[in-house]
Amino acid sequence: MKRLLLVALAMGALLGLAQDNVNKDPAYWLELGLKANGGEALKNLKSLSYTLEYKPPFTDKVNVLKVYLDFVGLRSRVEIDGAVRVNSKERTFTKRGDKVEEGIYVTQPGNFMWDLLYGEWPGLRFGKERDEASYVMNVMYKNRRYHQVLTKTKGVSQGFMFFDDGTLAGYFTPRQNVITFEKTQVVGGITVPVQALEFREGFPYADLLYKDYQINPVLSPDLFSKP
Repeated sequence: MKRLLLVALAMGALLGLAQDNVNKDPAYWLELGLKANGGEALKNLKSLSYTLEYKPPFTDKVNVLKVYLDFVGLRSRVEIDGAVRVNSKERTFTKRGDKVEEGIYVTQPGNFMWDLLYGEWPGLRFGKERDEASYVMNVMYKNRRYHQVLTKTKGVSQGFMFFDDGTLAGYFTPRQNVITFEKTQVVGGITVPVQALEFREGFPYADLLYKDYQINPVLSPDLFSKP
């Protein structure tokens, strides 16, 4: 939790402190967040597909466009990149809980949200039931207030950021990445990001654009059949 606490404090310094009389019970925010971002629809999420465009600024890198199909309960993903390769992988967590192991292929940082926010644990669907949870602070960013909550579930740490109404404002990871949701929409009763911004070491690093969402898509029987 110490590393995440440092990330939270750095985020507070970046966005500007705005402490006042607010509910600082972490269970309140985790329960409100679950309800505000889909409730039962979020709990019933089994799989989803979407497209991510990852745009690192101030570099010579080419935009990365990938299509993902996530299987929430299995912590696995099918990834289709520009070369039309299908990379199947399984997300695993270390026992120490201080990092996330990726598997064979590298996944764009913006896709941690599906494992950490919408996964079974330590994601948002887990609600207020945690091994540890603490309200850290609230900060102001673009004239909106963020509430930062740190949790640890089954040894895995995660930082959540909520707006006043409980909708997701972003998250931060043990790798000291911070993702803020600049724009969201509701698909199938679930709040999903459309546009997000990744910070690294307190500075904007990449724009993330999400589209073509399908909640619990119906898969063709021959989707994975060999040609």
